[in-house]
Amino acid sequence: YEAIRVLGQNGAIVYVARSARFDTPIALQVWSNRTLPANVAAMVGLEHPNVLGVLDFGEVAGHVYVALEYLEGVESLGARLRRGPLPEADARALASVIVSVLQFLRERGVTIATPTPGDVLLGDTPKLMLHSTSGHYVRPDFMAPEEMSHTQVTAATNDVYRVGALLYAMLTGRSPVSLDSVRATGWLSVPAPVP
Repeated sequence: YEAIRVLGQNGAIVYVARSARFDTPIALQVWSNRTLPANVAAMVGLEHPNVLGVLDFGEVAGHVYVALEYLEGVESLGARLRRGPLPEADARALASVIVSVLQFLRERGVTIATPTPGDVLLGDTPKLMLHSTSGHYVRPDFMAPEEMSHTQVTAATNDVYRVGALLYAMLTGRSPVSLDSVRATGWLSVPAPVP
């Protein structure tokens, strides 16, 4: 892979890159001193119109990487919510898309980290960026309370809470639980990124 420019940083450095393997530019997430996420292989090649494609992954010289589909000119839901809540009809439509993606993943046995507004990309076709449960920043303000307390919780319960939390954020412009209240419980141990 040849890096063209830096897109951003969120625990990983994200580059726009090119490769002889792919006809179009890709987004390349690169981490130093990390191991490859346990379930990243299950994400490669998943085909759903609302899933950001995971194209490749690997490790080179102490750096792990995940190659993703690159979308030009999209905005994350988190960035959009900084300007205010979504209209109700738009929020409902987007929640329906997220439900279809979570159902698609569940049917294939793919487990992902709790999606946040930063993982929902808005464009002509909204897409959900998938993250491994072992390689993603923790966002407890979007996790089910049972998941935060490490209580046994079903995958279906988790998915219902995830969609409800995202719908709440879309309609109000904020997460369902404040990070300050989560920090007060001592649960939050790593800095959470801005949505």
